Amino acid sequence: MAGEKKKARSAYQHWLDSRRRNNRAIGVRLRDVRSSSEFVVATYHMPCMFWDLKAMTIHSALVGQWAQGYADGAPLCLAGDFNIKPGDPAYDLLTQGDLDEASEGYPTPVDWEPWRPKLQSKFDSAYLQVDGREPDFTNYAKIKEDEPFIDTLDYLFVGNGMRATAALPLAHRDDVDALSFPTDDEPSDHVLIAADMEY
Repeated sequence: MAGEKKKARSAYQHWLDSRRRNNRAIGVRLRDVRSSSEFVVATYHMPCMFWDLKAMTIHSALVGQWAQGYADGAPLCLAGDFNIKPGDPAYDLLTQGDLDEASEGYPTPVDWEPWRPKLQSKFDSAYLQVDGREPDFTNYAKIKEDEPFIDTLDYLFVGNGMRATAALPLAHRDDVDALSFPTDDEPSDHVLIAADMEY
C-alpha cells in the first residue's frame, strides 16, 4: 500500500513542484500616442527546473495563457529567461500553441482538474522570425565545479500581429573567448537580446 501511494504521488509530483514556485509575471499595456493603438509587453523569469519537463510545461502554459488573456487580442511580446531550450516540450508548447499528450513533457492529467496546457494561439520567436533560427546561445554559466552550460534560454515571443523586423546580432559560442560569463565585458551570464518590432 505504501509503495502504491508513493508511486501515485510521484506521478503527480510535477504539479506539487510547480505550485511551490513563486515566480511572477509582469505585464504592461502601452498606447501609441500617434495612432492610439495598444500593444502589450510582458516578462517572466521561469523557474530553473530543467530536470522536470512537465513542471516547465505547466509554467510555460500558465504564463502563455496569462499573457494572451491580459493582451486580450492586442499585439503582444512575451519576453524573458524561460530556462527552456529550443526543442524542449515547453518551447514546443509556446511556439505551436499545443502539446501532444504523448510528449514526455505533457503534465499527467488530473481527473478533477479541467485545465490543460493549451494556448489560444501559438507564439513566434522574434529571433526565429528574423534569422530563421534561434541564437546559438543566450546563457553561458558555470556553477561551482560543474561543466559550463551554454545554450539558448532567453526569448522574445510575439503574437497577435506583433512581429520582429530586426534582431540584435548575437555571438556564436565558437567566437567567445571566455570560460563562462559574466566577464569584464559581459556583465551577466545571460546576453542581451533585443529586436525591432512592428504590428
